[in-house]
Amino acid sequence: MEEKIPLQLAIVYLFRSHTNYLRKTLKNTGITIGQFPVVVETHKHETISQKELADILFLSEGTISKTIKQLEDKGIIEHEVNPENRRQNKISLTEKGSEIAEKVKYTEINWEKKVIEEIPPEELDNFFDNLKKITNKAVNYSLKE
Repeated sequence: MEEKIPLQLAIVYLFRSHTNYLRKTLKNTGITIGQFPVVVETHKHETISQKELADILFLSEGTISKTIKQLEDKGIIEHEVNPENRRQNKISLTEKGSEIAEKVKYTEINWEKKVIEEIPPEELDNFFDNLKKITNKAVNYSLKE
């Protein structure tokens, strides 16, 4: 009989394998794993504010600001001051950024398809239902502690 992997270890293995996949996929794009979600999320919008981006990605505005600066230095993202609110920057991808985003936008979908391809749909539905319950319980538990 195969030994069960503890939940926390299974999550670590899943996370590390995903990180390795992303690292290989992004190797020749000029963006890092940390910059990847900013590029992909910005690509979904014509323009987006730094605050909106931070909220969507659950990152601090400081982290978003630093990442945007790095991507600007690479010619991937550009920003302009919002004329309606001078304290807000409007972020958009450059042509180079759009080309990169088009290359990598299906990265997550492809990875997920590959890792779940052999699991029957009814088992997947059950798995995702249970994963949602576990996640909600873990979040609530950590907030109480």
